[in-house]
Amino acid sequence: MLKRLLGYIALLVLLSLVLIACGGKDKKDDGGGDNNANDSTPAPEGTSPAGDDVLLGDAEISGYPMTRLVRAAQDLTLISYTVVQKDGYLYPMYLVRNDTGAVIENVSAIVTFLDAKNLRITDDSFVSAYVNIPPDHLVPLMGSYPVPVDYDGLATILVPESKETFDGYDPYFDAPVTTELRPDTLEAHGTATNNSGKALVQIAATFVLSDAAGNLIAVVPAVVTGLDENGLWQPDTALDIVGPITAFAGDSLTNVAKTDLIVAGYERNPPSRQP
Repeated sequence: MLKRLLGYIALLVLLSLVLIACGGKDKKDDGGGDNNANDSTPAPEGTSPAGDDVLLGDAEISGYPMTRLVRAAQDLTLISYTVVQKDGYLYPMYLVRNDTGAVIENVSAIVTFLDAKNLRITDDSFVSAYVNIPPDHLVPLMGSYPVPVDYDGLATILVPESKETFDGYDPYFDAPVTTELRPDTLEAHGTATNNSGKALVQIAATFVLSDAAGNLIAVVPAVVTGLDENGLWQPDTALDIVGPITAFAGDSLTNVAKTDLIVAGYERNPPSRQP
């Protein structure tokens, strides 16, 4: 895993150097990390059509200038993103779609923190809560970091973790769901029903809040209740799902026009078991 991560970071540096000539000087986009919970704009200009890079200005990494960007590589499509700064913490959030045509192990976000002069401060990465992600499905990601000293913006690359999926975990992403946003308590509530006909493990649930234009407002990790005593999501069982909204783009949730709930469970199917 460490070898793979180092490879991704090297890829980010290489992309940075290749894109030197593309960036304008002293440009800054709201998607580069200047959002906070009091911004009047509900979400930065972050929506990217399939295959497009989102250029955010000039950056410099290891002493060499590069173009700040949010890029979804290797057949991932960047749907939207936002970066929220609140109470001394930074919350980069991304929504991508698996367009590889295959089940992928996971999705990683590799982020480079930049100062006001577009010099690299440090790098880090985080992964989605979902594994064995089928084609054409949406994948939300959210990181949480103390704001680094001298922080001014981010460069990000989103990559599939691997096409070598976890053996014995058959994914189920198609549960019927309901959603309810409760702005007064800063919570999202919902339900999901297991219609797969199989007992499922390793349940992951995330609310995705967007405005009317499809711009991402918040990614909200959620807690589920309703599993049996063995932690299994039994067939025909509805889970209750609650997500506290820690951070969001804009100064209120009045601009939320759509609340999605992405739920996944997995059938434990050991390789030794016959179909």
